[in-house]
Amino acid sequence: MFKIQYYFGVLIMSMLVRKLPLSVREFLFYLVCLIASGFKLIEHIFIFAYVLAMIAFLSGGWLIIYLLS
Repeated sequence: MFKIQYYFGVLIMSMLVRKLPLSVREFLFYLVCLIASGFKLIEHIFIFAYVLAMIAFLSGGWLIIYLLS
């Protein structure tokens, strides 16, 4: 039941993030990375990776380019 709440949260977040400008999406991406590295969410790493992939996909792939450069 707890994982279902995560998936609904990711779905709602992806619908909200899609309407934001690219610079705001990038800021949210880096904020999520900073928070996750601070809390060291090892047991939720797959859910966190899914959230990051969703944000990167919705931003048009620019975040992936920034991370690789």
